Amino acid sequence: MSRIFSEADPLLRSGADEAVGIKSTPEEEHAYSRRMMGCPCPAIAAMINHSYLNPRDDEDPLPFFQLVKALRTCYYLSWPFAFLFVLAANLRLGTIRTGGFTLKHLKKHGLIEHDASITRYNASEGDYLDPQCELVDEFIDGIHYPAGLDEAKKMITLEDFAKKRVELEDRLTSFFRNSQNSAFIS
Repeated sequence: MSRIFSEADPLLRSGADEAVGIKSTPEEEHAYSRRMMGCPCPAIAAMINHSYLNPRDDEDPLPFFQLVKALRTCYYLSWPFAFLFVLAANLRLGTIRTGGFTLKHLKKHGLIEHDASITRYNASEGDYLDPQCELVDEFIDGIHYPAGLDEAKKMITLEDFAKKRVELEDRLTSFFRNSQNSAFIS
C-alpha cells in the first residue's frame, strides 16, 4: 500500500495538512503582500511584506525573541547569529530594557537608518523610508555584465551590492571632505 505524503509536512498524509489548518506550501503561508509601513530596513520590510512579522503600525513593538525567530525562519540564520543581530539592534536603538523596538525607532536617522542606501534617498533628499524605483533601476543599470552574456545568466552578486555601497559612501565622504577642506582654505 503506497501513501502520498504532504509536501508541507512529510509526516502527514496528503490532504491532512489542510484538515489541521496548515497551509500547504511556504509560498502560500508567506505570500507577498505589500504593507506600506515605511520601514528603512529592507530585511525587516521583507519579513513584514511576507507575514513573518505582523506589526499593526509603526509603534507596535517587534518583541526581541519574535524577531529572532523571524530571522531564523525567513533568512535561515543560526540561532546565535540571529540573537546577536537582534541584541545589537536593540542596544543601538536603546530599547534593550523594553524587550523590543518599533519601526518608529528604526526610522530615526543616524541610528539604524542611514544615508548611502542603494534603494532609498538620503535623509536630506526626500522620502528616505520607502524604496525608490529610479534608484533600483539605476543600481541594476549600473551593473556591467560581460558582453554576450545570456539574459538568463545575468545575476546580481554580493560584489555588485558592495561596489555600489562603496560608491555611495565615497560620494558622501567626498562631499564632507570637500566641505571641510574649503573651511580650512578660507
